[in-house]
Amino acid sequence: MNLLPILLIALGLTGAIALVWVALAGPSPQKETARRLRQVRLRHSASAVDRVEMQMRKAVAARKPRMVQGGKATSRAEALASRLDRTGKGWTLKQYMLTSVGLALAITAIVWLQTGVPLLSLMIGILVGAGIPHFVVNMLIGKRTTQFIVKFPDAIDLLVRGLRSGLPVSETLSIIASEVPGPVGDEF
Repeated sequence: MNLLPILLIALGLTGAIALVWVALAGPSPQKETARRLRQVRLRHSASAVDRVEMQMRKAVAARKPRMVQGGKATSRAEALASRLDRTGKGWTLKQYMLTSVGLALAITAIVWLQTGVPLLSLMIGILVGAGIPHFVVNMLIGKRTTQFIVKFPDAIDLLVRGLRSGLPVSETLSIIASEVPGPVGDEF
């Protein structure tokens, strides 16, 4: 009996179970309850050290920009939609999912035709269908961020020169949006 197919099937099943667990697992209610209880204990503690620590946490939380606090996604679908928006390509969540499923089915069919092992081909298809689109989105986000960082000083320079020359802010921003290429112009 050949051990390699059994080992590959076991590895594929483990990977599939891990992917399903990551996809379906949400925030732990037990961890959230423990965090809240710890905060209540710190807030109402008689110890001066605990009270100072709680005040420091409040001060740090108050300094965080509101946009960052409100920008947290409440679900994995919202987080994925936010990541897709950051690519600048205008892709929708439905397009991403259809691409992932289509890629997974195509790879599954190709591997199954080559090997004849359906479970192994399914696991490889799932891993490729989930991994490749995620990798491409990461790559596009990094590329867009780099383009933004490269062109942002030009936009700031143009903004400063426009405001110093007496142009209104709205007109200066519209000039930046039209003259600076790439993601900087899009954002302005």
